[in-house]
Amino acid sequence: MGTQQGGARTMHAINTEGKAPSNQGRGSRMRRFLVTWGPAVAYMVAVFFVSGDPEPPQPPGWAVFDKQEHMAAYFGLGLLLFWAFRGYWGFSRPLAGVLAVLAGAAYGLFDEMHQLFVPQRSSDVGDALADLVGVVAAQLAIALVVGLRASRRARRAGGPGGG
Repeated sequence: MGTQQGGARTMHAINTEGKAPSNQGRGSRMRRFLVTWGPAVAYMVAVFFVSGDPEPPQPPGWAVFDKQEHMAAYFGLGLLLFWAFRGYWGFSRPLAGVLAVLAGAAYGLFDEMHQLFVPQRSSDVGDALADLVGVVAAQLAIALVVGLRASRRARRAGGPGGG
């Protein structure tokens, strides 16, 4: 299904004019969009509704600081954004990671502005920074997992580090 082009895996073949083949139906593109972007969009909608609640729910016995909640929530969003950018457009891992950080940070700022209009809630620069830390941590975790998998494959193949 994919081809290698400039080191990045693309989701569809490219014809000689540099355009995607026309045989890919509209339903196929929509399905791919829903599979790759659907989880990220659903997650952002959930964050929007939770942040719009004047008294967001807390699980019983949940003794976590506000900034940790932000980091954890945006870690999840960072993973889903990476999946969306990588899966739908076939961007390279580094580019998908950078775009995920930019999109996650922008959404974090949007969420903080949204909270300005929610009774009993306030906007906090510290929350936006915690959101950014969560998205960046997700990209670092992805890079770590990818690096470990590549190292394991190299050892199995008798490559560098596999002695």
